[in-house]
Amino acid sequence: MKHKIFKSLFAFILICSIFSLNLFSVGAVYQKYLDANGIEITKTKYVTTVEQNNVIRRTISESSMKSLKNSLSKQALSQHEQNIEIMKTLGFEEKTIEGMTAESIDLLFEDVVSFETQTVYMIVKEDGSTSIIGEDECLAATEAYNAAVSTAATTSSDNDGWGNWTDENGALRMTISCAYIDPASMNGQKGWYYFHTWYEWLIVPNYRLTDGMAIAVPGCSWDTWGAYDAYYSSMYYNATDINGNNASYDATPKTTDDLTITPDTGVYYSWKMSEDGSNTITYIQFYIHARGQMLYPEQSMGVTAYISYVHTYAWLSINPTLEANLGWGNNGVTGGIYLKLNPTIGLRANEFHYNLHFQYNPN
Repeated sequence: MKHKIFKSLFAFILICSIFSLNLFSVGAVYQKYLDANGIEITKTKYVTTVEQNNVIRRTISESSMKSLKNSLSKQALSQHEQNIEIMKTLGFEEKTIEGMTAESIDLLFEDVVSFETQTVYMIVKEDGSTSIIGEDECLAATEAYNAAVSTAATTSSDNDGWGNWTDENGALRMTISCAYIDPASMNGQKGWYYFHTWYEWLIVPNYRLTDGMAIAVPGCSWDTWGAYDAYYSSMYYNATDINGNNASYDATPKTTDDLTITPDTGVYYSWKMSEDGSNTITYIQFYIHARGQMLYPEQSMGVTAYISYVHTYAWLSINPTLEANLGWGNNGVTGGIYLKLNPTIGLRANEFHYNLHFQYNPN
């Protein structure tokens, strides 16, 4: 009897060992694949972060969002404070959070069951060419730029033109998010999303006129005019005065009536950028919020959200005109987003594009 028990135990241990070796082998192969493709995955209690080719993707799943909200609800925090903590958990920078109104922050997570963001950092040359770089590299360049601006402000006189101190490069952070709305809050309708975009000039371009911003999601139908918080946009910026003092400014938010919509493709708007005047602008944030529903809410499908930002600057002082074609491309499925600020004599326009791919799975 003891012999049989020993044999059975030995067989069990052998099977477990083989299984463990297989798991180790699979894990090693997977890690080798990640390393070969430059993919870095970090998991915390609530957020999964995947970084590849300097693109940062953060996701809170439905179960993690529920768990995080339950945890925060047990703390002595207001609902608004809880929402700010969720943003911090998702990796949003303090400057980004400061640039949003309380109402728009609270709307970010209202009735939302999962949340996904992708962020890229771009260096923008004077000729309009761009390159995506790492977060640390971009933030270090921004810190060096701001330190130089601060030094110039405190060591220069009122009339020596310190406000024209410039860096040959600009720096732009572009973030897009897709937040799935609980069908129970939409009268049982599936497939509804809040889409958000943040365009942040961390090193502000020296010459500024009117910029255009857009978001398009092929396979999505955008909400109707006048719907509750269907569309929203705002501008926020920081400035340093001649004495080195810092101040922040909120531009008047734009709402539904100020935006333009192409119902089956996307939303866009334009905004005249802030001018330096007697201050040096050190940061500008544009934020847009829109709501839409998948055209086939009962079907699982891959979805791409496209964002576009167009920056204009002039050789002479002229007002640009905005045109947008948020089409799907020739085949009606892939394609992209096309946003134009018509260049005329003396006007140049630079375009920056990015997109997020995600999988829609109906609940």
